[in-house]
Amino acid sequence: MSLPEPYTPSPQLLRDRVILVAGGSRGLGLACAQAVAALGAQVVITGRNPERLEHACESIEGAGRPPPAAVGIDFAAAPRRDY
Repeated sequence: MSLPEPYTPSPQLLRDRVILVAGGSRGLGLACAQAVAALGAQVVITGRNPERLEHACESIEGAGRPPPAAVGIDFAAAPRRDY
């Protein structure tokens, strides 16, 4: 049995798509935001901490990707009107 060829997605696979990443200011969320940005998506990240959101945006832009939109929100404490 032979192994399948490794999959390499097109760098523009997500072009013209907007991807929302909740918790995108650090950890796994930031890694996901960076990955979809690398595939051409326009990224919207959310997080509770404005400083972390700013650093996350700088990290994505620093990799040569379009600047993401950042939305500061704490979903656990957000009132119904914010949904």
